Amino acid sequence: MIAIYREEIRELLRAKKINEAEDIWLQLLDEDPSDTELFIGLSTEFANKDYAKEASALLAMNIPYLLENGYYDRAINLVKQMAAITPHDKETSARIIECYSLAFKDFPNIQEIISVSRANDITQNLPKSIECIENFISFKEGDFCKHNSWGIGQITSIDFFTKTLTIDFNAKKNHRMDIELGVRALTGIDDQHISALKFKKMPYLKNLAQNDPVELLKITLKSHDNNKATLNEIIDTICGDIIEPDEWKKWWDKTKKLLKSDEYITIPEKKQKYYTLLDQPVSIDEQILSSYFKLSNFREKLAFISAKLKKQSKETYSHSVIDSVAKDLGEMIEINHTIHPALALEAWYTLFSLINDTKQLAQYTSFNSKAIFEHAQNLMETVNTIEKLDF
Repeated sequence: MIAIYREEIRELLRAKKINEAEDIWLQLLDEDPSDTELFIGLSTEFANKDYAKEASALLAMNIPYLLENGYYDRAINLVKQMAAITPHDKETSARIIECYSLAFKDFPNIQEIISVSRANDITQNLPKSIECIENFISFKEGDFCKHNSWGIGQITSIDFFTKTLTIDFNAKKNHRMDIELGVRALTGIDDQHISALKFKKMPYLKNLAQNDPVELLKITLKSHDNNKATLNEIIDTICGDIIEPDEWKKWWDKTKKLLKSDEYITIPEKKQKYYTLLDQPVSIDEQILSSYFKLSNFREKLAFISAKLKKQSKETYSHSVIDSVAKDLGEMIEINHTIHPALALEAWYTLFSLINDTKQLAQYTSFNSKAIFEHAQNLMETVNTIEKLDF
């Protein structure tokens, strides 16, 4: 339906029927005022036919709705388009000031920034005013940043009139930089990023390494893309300055044991490589069962039980884990006792090693090792094909 309306507007603009084209715009605005991409596209169609002022006025009609409903980013996108098509317009100037004042009402010195941008002066190029505002709101005093050559630094002051930043880098204290250059050369760093903490709170990180290593690992993971990192990335991040290289192995062995009972960090399986920090806690039960049931191959499941589950402290998970795995092993025995007796035997012995009680074992399988052997056509071949798992 939208495509039909857009084509109709194009036809009306080609025919110079601006009033009819505006009526369709207003109809679309009534239907969905939040669809800013549509209206930005329509404004370009209008501007291309020399109706830029009309398009800008129509865009302005949408801004109160967006601001009232907290759609600040969309409102700013509209004023950027208004500035692009009407760069010296009084209404556009007023809307720029209104949008940035509301969207960044809690940003330090926002009114001073808007004043310095000269967004209220329509003799200026309004897209340049927006660029100036955007440059200033990229930084605030106390922010951390990264420079490709000078490393991590902290912004100590911002001069709005000379449009310069003063930054403390480790090797360049009180370094002054033009803010436009700063936008291009600096990358913002969150104050809880491990690089920022190294810059300001190295003793705190070293204390975590000794007394709360899991928390240090959480900070490390949170500082990587998507809250995940490989072991090599973890080593590169914290070994050498927070943890001495000759202490790494001992520290990591201790931390790995603690991770087994943590509900926020997932430990990579054999075919994975990332340690991941979760947004919400996942119980150890859920982590174990999720990893187990993701495996479709019977032998992989048996290997998982041998290598992971039986080495996990039983205090960290509940009986429901054993119950779920035991039921699956019982089904594995049922499926394979005639066609793959060696696999069925492995499953039976694995089940027995988990339950270790004949009466309880009967809840999960009606077979015993003798019954499975009886189904084997070649006894020696069956024995020889049994994998050497930790029964």
